Amino acid sequence: MLVTPPPPPFVIPIVSVGLRFLDSCQEYRNLPRQEQNNVWWVANEGRCQRDPGENSVASALRQLRLTMETRFGEYAVDECISTMPMYDPEAKTDHCGQAWEVQDRAFRTHKAQFRCVFGRVKEALRKAMAQHQENVVIAVYCKSGRHRSVATTEITSNVLQSIGYRVNEPAHLADYWWRWLPCQRRGSRCMQCTPAVDDLKAALYRKACKEYRAA
Repeated sequence: MLVTPPPPPFVIPIVSVGLRFLDSCQEYRNLPRQEQNNVWWVANEGRCQRDPGENSVASALRQLRLTMETRFGEYAVDECISTMPMYDPEAKTDHCGQAWEVQDRAFRTHKAQFRCVFGRVKEALRKAMAQHQENVVIAVYCKSGRHRSVATTEITSNVLQSIGYRVNEPAHLADYWWRWLPCQRRGSRCMQCTPAVDDLKAALYRKACKEYRAA
């Protein structure tokens, strides 16, 4: 009987990033002018709804040290994934990417894109195992860090957890700006915009697990 070996004992932090807000953080103001210019360019591309490219975003995150110091200690980004090609639901929903309706639409509409994301995550984990890393940091970005990157981060995190990996609670670096979402401006906490897993999300994550195994 073939026994599947357990996943390596990685700790996997997954972070969602909103490009347009990168130059509004305290770390940006502490950078030398040349590095500020590089980060500003990435943020401005996001504001213009252009994808500056995964290498440029990874470079900006390294300069900011945002994912390394503020949230995760002394870690570096191992994989930087763009969700800019996905449909942006900003005008179609009141909720952030933690809501089931946003995650479900993203997954159903962009199943091939998710399979590509899962394939890249698998490759990052294989490289980390070969290099005997203890942590694998995955950054996922979109324009504002409210919908596409958040949904992708939540789905990927739950898939990896269900397989048996040790995954930190996802960090959403633009979550400060969620307060201006329509559902948050109504004066009470939105019960849909939470990481809690209900029956609808559980069913979605089971489908995502199948895509992950097929990637």
